[in-house]
Amino acid sequence: MTETPSSQNRLFDRIFRGSLAGFLYLYVISMAGIAASMGYALTHGKSAIDRPTRNSLLILSGLLMLSSLLAYDRGEAFLQLIHFLPFFLLFAVLPHFFKNAERLALLTTDWVIATIPINLYAGVEAVLKADGLPRSLRRIPFVRWIRSAPHAGRAMLMFNHPNSLAVYLVVILALGLGVLYYQSVRQSFKPDSSPGETAPPRLPSLRQRLLYVGTYSTLLGIFSSGSRNGLLIAILLILVYSILNRSNRIVLMAGLISLTGIMAGAIGFGIGGRSLSLTWLDDSRLRIWQIAGGLIHDRSWLGWGLGNFKFLYVDRLLAQFPECVAQRRVYRVIPVECADATHPHNFWLLLTSEAGFPLAIGFTLFIGWLCFRAGRAIFSDAAKDPNLIRSNRQALLTGYLLAVLAFSAFALFDVTYHDIRVNLLNWLALGGLYTLIPKSNPASQS
Repeated sequence: MTETPSSQNRLFDRIFRGSLAGFLYLYVISMAGIAASMGYALTHGKSAIDRPTRNSLLILSGLLMLSSLLAYDRGEAFLQLIHFLPFFLLFAVLPHFFKNAERLALLTTDWVIATIPINLYAGVEAVLKADGLPRSLRRIPFVRWIRSAPHAGRAMLMFNHPNSLAVYLVVILALGLGVLYYQSVRQSFKPDSSPGETAPPRLPSLRQRLLYVGTYSTLLGIFSSGSRNGLLIAILLILVYSILNRSNRIVLMAGLISLTGIMAGAIGFGIGGRSLSLTWLDDSRLRIWQIAGGLIHDRSWLGWGLGNFKFLYVDRLLAQFPECVAQRRVYRVIPVECADATHPHNFWLLLTSEAGFPLAIGFTLFIGWLCFRAGRAIFSDAAKDPNLIRSNRQALLTGYLLAVLAFSAFALFDVTYHDIRVNLLNWLALGGLYTLIPKSNPASQS
């Protein structure tokens, strides 16, 4: 007995939802579910992006392929395409699975709640890796194993770097706050009521409580990661949402308490064992940016090929800074300003140096155009209503826009897309943003 198309759609909707909910912990299994869902959507003509967006992704794909063909190391460049091309295909089918604001809010809540265990564990890991931990506890085998991981004093869990954990949680924080904003708007105004009439208050369900816990526990995870950039972006997100959703006393109080806790912890304990200062824009990072600039100057159009920065960095470093030759020979632990680097701690510099100006500009315009359309929709709605946003979709769109802006801002000071969890979440945020943007012939949305 063959399944009807509607039953197949429901089946793959469930597979897709379950795969995304479990991706943080079981990403190998989840990848199979996501791939199967993508395959079904693509083979059944479920691509749901408009022609300009589709053509933009095709042009970006062509530029990436051309850059890889002419790369310094072509094998590495083609291998690195896995961080881009599959996610272009995923983006093309996301609107089919996201459908509307109500469905997207449901999925987003899954992702936020799924982070609760890692946020709590991040706090434990940071404590166990702290310099002040008593020696009696350090001798415990489990604690010794935790402390043997790199980046002392900073939690990283299953991620490849503490900053990858931080940017993942920053995006989750923005999305969680966006869903809370969406629910606040939805509960405050009945669809068929007058603007001044509010719906009666309801006690939060267990899922609603978990959403609050998942959203605000990300602050513990971000703090434990020791990322100063992540903490700064998180503070800005809390401030923005506290202003936008000031009518919701729970959100307002949670925001104020969170900000107080973050500032007290940062002042009292530092961040990741490092005191608060502006020194994260230090000489080593500026030196790496300078070398990346030289690589861009030498091959501006198509770059050196994806993943090739790490092959070229050391020779450029020693040529531009001869004092590093002696330091790399003398010191057993090489000073950070003379150590190897796999990327320039700036996504846009990395993309330009490895894939060229046309690709970097095109990629920036692609994201920028989505953000512009989202911002235009939000502010045009606000201009019509003195109480800002009363549309469910617009409220959730605000969350997704700030999530995209958050990971874009983080990309100015680090490169984290090599972690598949981070890369997937970034593209989910972009896909959600695209889904929620009003189209010329909009489908029915909540």
